[in-house]
Parts: sequence; structure tokens; C-alpha cells
Amino acid sequence: MLFASDTTGDIAEKYATTGSGIGPLKKFYKRVVFVVGPDGRVAHVFRPFSALSQDQYAQLDSVVDQLAKSAK
Repeated sequence: MLFASDTTGDIAEKYATTGSGIGPLKKFYKRVVFVVGPDGRVAHVFRPFSALSQDQYAQLDSVVDQLAKSAK
């Protein structure tokens, strides 16, 4: 499994993950996780993704496991 981070904000703009605040918060990025399948397509989106929630990681693990099984 690979993880990537959007350090420039380009992907956030394209996938509409920017906030709608005002002033300095206007460019606030919501944490979103896109799971990309072996075929290169987005297989699942966690929007928003709570990095502090163990349940979110369990759901992510389940989605990745399902994709791995279907790829075999």
C-alpha cells in the first residue's frame, strides 16, 4: 500500500477538498482519503477522513483488503 500527500494543493483543488471558510481559513483543506484500485480508478473515498478515529482506519483496512482480494 502506498500513501501520497498533496503538498502543493493541486489535487485538493481538482477534487474539491478545499474549505469554504473566509480569510486565512478559505484555503483550509479537509482530510480526504482516496483509495485507488489496481486498475488506477478511485475505488472508495473517505470524505472527510478522521485521522484520530480508529474506526476510520478499520474501514480503510477493510476497503483495501477487499480490493486486494478482488485483484487476485
